[in-house]
Amino acid sequence: MRRAASLAAAIAYCTHSGALAYADTTVFFDNCQVYTLVASGVTSDTIRSNGYLFTYTRDKLFTGGTGQPIGRPVRVAWPAGVEAQAVTTPPPGVTDYKARITLQRVDGQVFDLTALTAQLLANTAGAGGSIEIMPVLNGEDGFADPLYFDATGYYGQTFSYDTSPNPLGSTVLLTGFDTYKLGLYVDFALIGLTLDSAAPGEQSCCLAGPSCVDLTPENCVLQGGTPLGAGTNCACNPCPVPGGPPPVPDGRNATTPLRAARLTAAGDPMQLSWDATSCPSTDYNLIYGDLSNIASYGLSGAVCSMGTSGSFEWVGVPAGSLYFLVVGTDGAGMESSWGLDGANQERNGSVPSGSCGVTIKNASGTCP
Repeated sequence: MRRAASLAAAIAYCTHSGALAYADTTVFFDNCQVYTLVASGVTSDTIRSNGYLFTYTRDKLFTGGTGQPIGRPVRVAWPAGVEAQAVTTPPPGVTDYKARITLQRVDGQVFDLTALTAQLLANTAGAGGSIEIMPVLNGEDGFADPLYFDATGYYGQTFSYDTSPNPLGSTVLLTGFDTYKLGLYVDFALIGLTLDSAAPGEQSCCLAGPSCVDLTPENCVLQGGTPLGAGTNCACNPCPVPGGPPPVPDGRNATTPLRAARLTAAGDPMQLSWDATSCPSTDYNLIYGDLSNIASYGLSGAVCSMGTSGSFEWVGVPAGSLYFLVVGTDGAGMESSWGLDGANQERNGSVPSGSCGVTIKNASGTCP
């Protein structure tokens, strides 16, 4: 997931060892990161995740001796990593059999490839092997020859490289390009990847609802949303659900009292009053049940939309022994806390009444 750089690094373009202070760092691969398929080619796929594009080869024309293209299974599936397969049957006009992965930003901005971990999915110990990385800027290769990162070993072996000096490969030169092309003559997978960019990346954007969309801060604000900040994405950092309606205080420093009344005749009226001023809700409902079912909070009826005056005459009260609660509601299917029981636990847990169109109980609202 993205991790924000320090505030000073995010706002200042100071230099340190010739490198820019970055505004956005994305670390792949995290269990909560998701991807979207962007394109599917004859021997490749392109996916999008966290503001980056991954294009990788797939051996889709592999027949396995059946005479029909059946493709080969994927061994490293997202979010564990991205697998590239060597192509046994290239599409027409293509002679390249290598396993390849191409990295780009969705917005086309430059970025740095600062660290990677690759896993071999075939043996290279006999002939030796190196992952070739060619950086590209505006369609032009960054160097006359690609950079080489040793990958000589056996199936399942991993190789990690970063900006540290290393005779087997260092990422120190992979800075300031808009595309990175990685290739190896056998199958491999990227299972770790750190990408830095001076341009703000996509982040959680909270729109109305509260729906969450990964957008750049600028686009988020243009759509009337609220960015959650660098280092966030909807898969890992969804927009918080707004607090529910406040519970109903009874004016005696007690919240949502549970009341019981013994009635002898059906249809008796009852005058109700509650504090609708200290922590007002959009509306109020009354829920009730037989007193014998109070332990399980079994309900037998409700009085809906009692208004916001804090006073209501309940007519047609059922006969018998009843318990009842006044609860706040947002008027759109969400009700407030029912208050706490003697063990300081939410009454009826997270289960809503289901009355008056209520489908959600959000007990996070408070009334000091």
